[in-house]
Amino acid sequence: MRFVIGAIVGLTMAWIVYSRANTEHGHTFDERGPKYQPYVAGYVLPYFLALLYPVGMIFVGQDFTNHLFLSICFSVFLHISVYYAILLPLLPFLRRHISARACAMLWIIPNYLYLLHQTSLELPLPGLVITVPGKLVWALIGIWLAGFLGVLVWKTAGHLHFRRQLLKNAEICADLQTRQQWKLALAQAQCKDIDIPLTVSPHITTPVTVGLFRRTTVVVLPQKQYSREELELIFHHEIVHIGRMDAWNKFFFVFCTAMCWFNPLMWAATARGSEDLELSCDETVLLNADEDTRKQYAGLLLNTAGDGRGFTTCLSNSAKALRYRLKSIVSPRERSTGATAVGIAFCLLAVTNGFVAMAYDETPISEVLFQSGDLSSYVLTVLDSDRISSEDDLDLADTEGITEYLSGLTLYRLTGQYTFSASSRSALFKLHLPGVKTYQIYVYDNAIEVYPLGQDPLRPILYYIPEGIDWDHLDTLIPAA
Repeated sequence: MRFVIGAIVGLTMAWIVYSRANTEHGHTFDERGPKYQPYVAGYVLPYFLALLYPVGMIFVGQDFTNHLFLSICFSVFLHISVYYAILLPLLPFLRRHISARACAMLWIIPNYLYLLHQTSLELPLPGLVITVPGKLVWALIGIWLAGFLGVLVWKTAGHLHFRRQLLKNAEICADLQTRQQWKLALAQAQCKDIDIPLTVSPHITTPVTVGLFRRTTVVVLPQKQYSREELELIFHHEIVHIGRMDAWNKFFFVFCTAMCWFNPLMWAATARGSEDLELSCDETVLLNADEDTRKQYAGLLLNTAGDGRGFTTCLSNSAKALRYRLKSIVSPRERSTGATAVGIAFCLLAVTNGFVAMAYDETPISEVLFQSGDLSSYVLTVLDSDRISSEDDLDLADTEGITEYLSGLTLYRLTGQYTFSASSRSALFKLHLPGVKTYQIYVYDNAIEVYPLGQDPLRPILYYIPEGIDWDHLDTLIPAA
């Protein structure tokens, strides 16, 4: 099921790349909507994680929400770190063989990692369990959270400062011909109903689009004279960025950097991702362009190199990022759409989701199940076992011995959800403390699943057992079939 769902979503994303490429090439075109649309919405994963905790606190309580939030954050952090670490060295090869649009989408498809946290995508068992001893995990989370918030606040404050500086003394473009050309460019991209102000600022040297939300989006031109042909290229470039919501994609890169702030590869990876957004835009603007237009566009980039800090998109970023862009513009090469690569990448993300789990909060089972301390006050019943062939055998089990064995185990809370169908052995017990609590306990090779009965809704709690279950010992306490 995991592979099937991953393949379906992967094919959907491949189709998005393929169909968007056809639309931008003019092979197919739906006049009812904008010509340039987002490949992946860059706000999806940040919004999901931002809403997860407050919504969870309302509906499922603090303990379960803490565990769920930790599980998902650990999975997302690990996936993004490993995925970008693999994508980064592959980038030169990918840039040579697939479209810049597909390369850009490869950087932002982790936005849909939230889709992978579904019950239908549970693995039988984790392939690797990282054990964090004692309560160390909460200290590590505190350090990580401080860094995450620090980077996010720093980057957001930098963006807001840059925006304020950018729009200071900015004025609505007074040139009637330039404004008419801007409206014409919007109309040609089927953006007739989109009203985005065109302004001029003395504080920039390159055309910039700033604003995460449509109502706050502003296109800013430097105080410089451009020819009609140059304005056509500039407006086309900015409209592509606006249509694809690249400002949100840049915010997503900042979010990923904050998530993995102590990983130096992440800072390099997100910088490459931002470059691919610009390369993707260049590629679209110059579709079917002749050599003279390409040279004019390259000259425009060279003459307007400037600053594009924060979540802004700009025609020409700092000069150090221009070398590859200019080479791609002046000497384009034939590449595939890259739809297959995007589909395969997401399918692999889906298949590997949950392969690594974390075990934390080392706790004696006595603190989890045997709070009274008096084992004789508990009633344990064997409900099912691989060694039992009939209900008559259930009464033959040494329940006191089983209770004593279970009480000596040490548990770790396990992130993620698993079916444990690949476990070599299993057993089911019911543990009852009269008048207090009843648990249903599934025992597997290296884990137990605890269901506190009477709780609504019924939520299992997964625990990892590093030393594993001693089935040979339990075989002496549970009758053979």
